[in-house]
Amino acid sequence: MNMPIKEKIRLLGIEENMPVAVINLKNIKHNAKKIAKITGVPLCAVVKSDAYGHGMVQTARALKGVASCFAVCNIAEGIKLRLSGEERPILCLLPSNDYQTAHQFGLTITVQSVKECVNLANYCDKTGNVISFHLAVNSGMNRLGINSLQELKQIIKICKCSGCGFLGIYSHLYNAKRAKDSNEQLKTFTPFCEEAKGAYKNIIAHIAASGGVSLGEEYYLDMVRVGLLMYGYNAINGTFKLKKCMQIYAKSIARRKVYRGQSLLYGDYKCKKDRRISIACYGYANGFERGNLNGLNSCCMNVCASEQLGEYVTVCEDAERFAKRCKASVYNVLTSLGNNANKIYLNGD
Repeated sequence: MNMPIKEKIRLLGIEENMPVAVINLKNIKHNAKKIAKITGVPLCAVVKSDAYGHGMVQTARALKGVASCFAVCNIAEGIKLRLSGEERPILCLLPSNDYQTAHQFGLTITVQSVKECVNLANYCDKTGNVISFHLAVNSGMNRLGINSLQELKQIIKICKCSGCGFLGIYSHLYNAKRAKDSNEQLKTFTPFCEEAKGAYKNIIAHIAASGGVSLGEEYYLDMVRVGLLMYGYNAINGTFKLKKCMQIYAKSIARRKVYRGQSLLYGDYKCKKDRRISIACYGYANGFERGNLNGLNSCCMNVCASEQLGEYVTVCEDAERFAKRCKASVYNVLTSLGNNANKIYLNGD
């Protein structure tokens, strides 16, 4: 149905007084295609946490012909994506021992230890089911993954004698803004890749997420895992000319004249001059930090104050600027705001 955007916002947001996120799927695809062209390697689109608030299923559909595979948080997200009709490979980044469900939905799991590999191999041998996995390597972040080449050799030996499929090996950069740290991690990861490829020549090695992509081609390896760049934000600098993909709007439910010296919402905030303001349906229950919006003491649990006087208040056009104002990260803003709003999709297939 061809309907004006304001009418769509009204229909989605007015009844429940919910904020509305307008997601531009054409921009997501534009950004992804640019990244794929620059890197020249397969693109694993990171759509975990509902695609950073942009909508996992809709984002995946928009990336038809661009993304080779997807990365999700867990088995549950993988199921949701698979049930939407998605047939491309799906990598679950958090380890799981729910092997039966992984097999049922054709999900690729993460293995992070020799013990997990033993458990997986035992399941595959017992059932005859083949489950594919990517092996996580701890190259310095100290979050998930094996720590030594000896562990890798054990895992290769186990896989050679079982029915589990060793498809990939990966690590993650903990501080891509600092080249020295990232170089050290890449050097640590490289021997693991060489050992794995010696046993399985077609194994997929990957370490570059959005920050790693910004560091250069030595980090691209066999695949890049991209989230933040795809949604329009440079992880390190302005290397890539990207398009923003999400804007947040809130319904204005009241207008007030507030005079100099009067209070405005919670706390001891006093207006420094006479102002006309809107009270809009957006508060910290929707993911907005208590604090300032447009220079005003603006946030209650369900409403905020704004000097915008239209029918709708633009809460966020640029998550990076919003994050700086709230002293938060772009990731925090996108997932928090996007996942707490009704969504409208533009320029989708």
